[in-house]
Amino acid sequence: MGVFRCVRPTETQGGENVISVGIDAAKNNCVATLKRDTRDILEQITFSNNTDGIMELVRHIKTYGEESVAVVESTGNYWIRIHDTLEANGINTLLANPVKTKVIAEARLKDDKIDCAPRNPYD
Repeated sequence: MGVFRCVRPTETQGGENVISVGIDAAKNNCVATLKRDTRDILEQITFSNNTDGIMELVRHIKTYGEESVAVVESTGNYWIRIHDTLEANGINTLLANPVKTKVIAEARLKDDKIDCAPRNPYD
């Protein structure tokens, strides 16, 4: 089962759009990709894996004014602060095992920006 199946809800109960956020966690700098249900990437953001950097990501996500769902890969223990901070600030956050994520595990060309971009699991 691909991780981004969990991130693909396109509407909430109220019919609002959902911002999907894929996060590639690393020791110092992380990359987040923000998308809407149109499959178009809104933007990619590089942020520091510290409290200030993660809070800047939270504020940035909230500027869209829509519900958001994030997925962070479980790399070492780098994901813990990201996950906990996003959850504490009202962003539903799921944890992904990169070994079991088909898209990432089978990628021939890999880098942080590619890894964090949510994709259709049926492609």
